[in-house]
Amino acid sequence: MSSPKVTSPAALLRILCAGLLTLALTGCGNLLASRSPAAVTYVLRPTFVVEGAARPAVQRVPDGASPEGPAVVLQLAAVGVSPGYGGSDILVTRPDRRLDVFAASRWPDELPRVVGDLALAALKTSNRFQAFDATAPVAPTHTLRLDVRRFDAEYRVEGAVPAVHVVIDAVLTRRRDREVIASFSSVTAVEATENRLSAIVAAFEKAAGEVLLMTAKRTEAALDSTPARHQGATPAP
Repeated sequence: MSSPKVTSPAALLRILCAGLLTLALTGCGNLLASRSPAAVTYVLRPTFVVEGAARPAVQRVPDGASPEGPAVVLQLAAVGVSPGYGGSDILVTRPDRRLDVFAASRWPDELPRVVGDLALAALKTSNRFQAFDATAPVAPTHTLRLDVRRFDAEYRVEGAVPAVHVVIDAVLTRRRDREVIASFSSVTAVEATENRLSAIVAAFEKAAGEVLLMTAKRTEAALDSTPARHQGATPAP
């Protein structure tokens, strides 16, 4: 019968040191992770969003429509975005054309939903039509499709004051026959007041508000330039 194997004191010491080193490294890793700054969430509230929240929700008959007949009902389709713009990160274009993100900062949702909510609020400022999102159980006369091509802060020179660029393409179609009534792009650039994230977010808010109100106005103009018999709504007597 073989005698039991006896571990030498030196071997036991090596095992103990290896265990302590593993625990120490694990503890350091957890400590470093705990020191990573939590992401700050920024919200955009252009003036029309604040004013819209204060107004009671009422159904309006658009100008030029008969109270007895169907109003122009506009449904906002799901918003599309260019590659790289689909997340919730706040994006920045560096001087070398590299698309980057601001560290530890984000929008409250993915960009298509953020822009979609703002766009709907902008469309609801119009008296020309009633506006609903893609999930609303309505029978729309028209559909508006938006695609975000740019929604980022751009540095021409690293460390300088950036400008926020917002570019949104729109396609307005008549629902009954899918005919394109109008297609256009709304573009703006707003320079931040200083190179601080709070000021850059304020520039985002202003730029988004300008572009989306521009989109709403151009949608109204497209409907106004379309003969009533082609709008899908009953013309006024």
